[in-house]
Amino acid sequence: MSDAAGMKLLMLVNSSFLPRKGIKESELPQNRQEEVRESGIGELERIVKIAWPTPKLPGLVESWIEESQPDAVVFMINEFWFNYRSVPELVSRKFGPLGKPISRVGSWAGRNPRLAYSRAFQRARQFTEEKVGADAHFEPDEVIAVSLDVLRRIMRAEGPVPLVMGPMGGSDGQMPPRLRAETEQRRVRVHHALKQFCEAHHIEYWGLDSQVAKARPTGVSKLADGIHLDSAGMRTSLDYWAPLVVNFLKKVKDDAEQRR
Repeated sequence: MSDAAGMKLLMLVNSSFLPRKGIKESELPQNRQEEVRESGIGELERIVKIAWPTPKLPGLVESWIEESQPDAVVFMINEFWFNYRSVPELVSRKFGPLGKPISRVGSWAGRNPRLAYSRAFQRARQFTEEKVGADAHFEPDEVIAVSLDVLRRIMRAEGPVPLVMGPMGGSDGQMPPRLRAETEQRRVRVHHALKQFCEAHHIEYWGLDSQVAKARPTGVSKLADGIHLDSAGMRTSLDYWAPLVVNFLKKVKDDAEQRR
């Protein structure tokens, strides 16, 4: 363990862990302390890193582990990577350099709170997706290859214990019907690859068919962008997930103490 009185947790997570409109700093997942105080694991230091599954990610994770020397790593496989449809992404891929200026404008609009959170923008985006089409940021095989490489780097470090939070399904009902079947196929493909790898290497995995995923709250409220949780949704989600992660950390600490 990094410290007899506490633990270090490296969190490879998504943009839900960043400050944003409608969420106070104290409401961010990494700033919640209730479960930790009563867990018996002592002081918990969280090192938050936003993961994006490019070929650079495995090397970055390796450097983050070397720098922080964590006791555990939570690796969230974000379904946004391979199942969120982006019109700018389609334009960029289809038209190459000619489409990049249009793609950049569309991406900027999607990140601009005044636009992205407006009903007019949401309706325009849905209409465009249905009529023009949209692409995901990454293909399932790209996500699988990078994710497995990340896990190999974590195991190579021979210190931190990984917890993998795989695809668990989303609000497919908001998608055009013709995309739902494809979305599920992509989700299942990533899930099976991760589950198989984790089972072979005795890594804790919470994925599509796990009891953890099946019991999770659904229909939690979101911001107008339809992606990020709002304040109420964040509380609902954390009330469920925080104790589970803390229990995982408690087990990691207990196992480490037994090996001493």
